[in-house]
Amino acid sequence: MKLTLVGKRYLDTIYQIPSFVQNETNPAIVLGKQYGGMHNVNTLKIKDLEINLLPDGEKQAIILEEREKGVRSSITWDETPSFGRSFQDPRNNPDWFHVMYVDDMENTERLLDVKPKMSLDFCTTTPREKFKDIIDASELVFDSRERKHLYANIKTTTPLVFHDKYGCEVIVEGTVEYEGQTKPIEDLLVNGAGDIFAVLFLHEYYTRSLHEAALFTPAKTTSELIRRQYEKVQHAHPSSG
Repeated sequence: MKLTLVGKRYLDTIYQIPSFVQNETNPAIVLGKQYGGMHNVNTLKIKDLEINLLPDGEKQAIILEEREKGVRSSITWDETPSFGRSFQDPRNNPDWFHVMYVDDMENTERLLDVKPKMSLDFCTTTPREKFKDIIDASELVFDSRERKHLYANIKTTTPLVFHDKYGCEVIVEGTVEYEGQTKPIEDLLVNGAGDIFAVLFLHEYYTRSLHEAALFTPAKTTSELIRRQYEKVQHAHPSSG
């Protein structure tokens, strides 16, 4: 599967706290700066998956990870807007085109000209009615389960995939057709979890089925987050033996 990821290039500054307490002083650990968004998934090691990045503008983000709750929040601002380029990518003739994140881009009407199969991911609470034409033109739409209410007035045949730390559900024309579960892991860092979930889901869907993608992707995402966290610990505290 040749997968092209398009979206703004994020530069994340990541802070970690046990649990955020509003109106109080919250001491944090600074985990550092790194590229986020599409860069959260370009190192995934999946057989028969080739990922190509197509940045479209740049953004800064402050990421706040609450370790005890297994959640993250962000504050973002634009460095440069979307470039306004055509999304036709002649470099690798992709099988699939995944947009990260459509509600964070300008001139989104360009997406209606995309030829390969396309999926969308969202990251804000912008009313989804604004994106109805693009949703209808897509094969899949991804969003967090917390933002499910934003689709209450969206009538579409495009499957909607809602996910959170407990699993996912696939809604087709108002009906939950498939579900998958996973068990939240205590103290697991979850920055990038939604990006990882979407790419793993797309690969399962492309190579297997929508049902199997919903069933297996939540647990695979958790396993990938555990692997990454373990590697970070090993890198920070290498064995002396």
